[in-house]
Amino acid sequence: MRSGGNIALATHRTVAAVASHLKKPVLITLARVAGAALAFALQLVLARSLSQDHLGIYFTAISAATVLAIVTAIGYPSAMVRFLLRYSVKGREAWRARFVANAERDTFILSLIGLVILVVASRFAFSDPAVGWALVVSAPLVPAIAQMRISGAQAIAEDRSYLGFLPDTIGRPLMTFVCVLALVAWQRDITLIEATALTTFAGVAMAAMQGVLVKRAAGRPPVAASPSPNGTRRLDRAWRRTGMALILPALFAGLLVDVVLVWSSVFVTPDEIAILAIAAKLAFLSGFAGQALMQIDMPKISRLYFAGETGECRRLVLRSMAIALGVSVAALAFFAVTGAPILSLFGPDYIVGAPVLIVMCLAMIVRVPGLYALQLLTIAGRQTVINRILPFIIAIMLALIAGLASPFGATGIAAALAVALLVHSVIFAALAYRRM
Repeated sequence: MRSGGNIALATHRTVAAVASHLKKPVLITLARVAGAALAFALQLVLARSLSQDHLGIYFTAISAATVLAIVTAIGYPSAMVRFLLRYSVKGREAWRARFVANAERDTFILSLIGLVILVVASRFAFSDPAVGWALVVSAPLVPAIAQMRISGAQAIAEDRSYLGFLPDTIGRPLMTFVCVLALVAWQRDITLIEATALTTFAGVAMAAMQGVLVKRAAGRPPVAASPSPNGTRRLDRAWRRTGMALILPALFAGLLVDVVLVWSSVFVTPDEIAILAIAAKLAFLSGFAGQALMQIDMPKISRLYFAGETGECRRLVLRSMAIALGVSVAALAFFAVTGAPILSLFGPDYIVGAPVLIVMCLAMIVRVPGLYALQLLTIAGRQTVINRILPFIIAIMLALIAGLASPFGATGIAAALAVALLVHSVIFAALAYRRM
């Protein structure tokens, strides 16, 4: 009887441990699903409320602010997991607190400069006044998104994934959607500037909320002796150099659609940008489960790597990557059947984007190995190797877009992206396999 009780107790503990392990990935994946649904609903309302060319301008303005936000964060978000975990393992809490303070200060100053750059560019770089005003209104998103990246990365590194994901994944699209829907219900119409302003307002509000919550969760930093002045300056410069080396990987891993939209706006009309953006965002939404799993597993992978447990690290990477690939393949099959009907919900002019959507889904499949390899090489501190190769791949992508955009429109741009991602995955997967 006692033996049976022990077995039951052991079984209960095992089930509880498994449930605890799965709870966070399941909850965050559900949050990603909710965020994807909100983003889809928001895009649908905007497509039905704005003209096609104004929707294209809207996406261009928001993407420009987002790209500048990542650049002005100078790679600190990508370095957060690496440095914070390393300092926690070694018990260097004073270094840990100083790194966070430096990241926040540098990002705030540079993001304000980015805001000014966007405002100035809006006045001189575009002949269309609608584009210029949309860029001006979206400019406050630069410091807001940069701050969200810093706060979110800190929360994830401190194993508070809910604070890292929820404000940006659910909070920002939910607030934007509610505001847009309320305005549409009130006046049955919405302008380009109003849509951009509401999106900016939601981004700024969520950034402020997330920053406060992360600070409260982290608590007061420990009181400890700081490094000597000379040592402090050297440490600050080393962190800044590391962060700057991570800018290109951050853009390539997290904001490829935004980079593509901003660059493509030079070669095609806003109407084409609207079709490209809707197709690209639908395709990228299909990878949310795999990306959520990767971001959840990366702290575990980092700990295993730094602990020297190479075999377990590789097994975890392969398992996570297999799930991400499975989701991407399932998304391709789904959109191959339902792509045209889904796009018709945005309006009859968007149905022609069905081939673009299929090509974008293919791009998401070939992207997965390169995405994991890039993260692994970043954890391993291989920034020099990464930054020697990424400019070459980005140059290929930009050149292909420039060459294919005019004759083939949005489909050519999607094909250019797929080719660049294939080259990226082949090169970086081979490097990660050899070096780790």
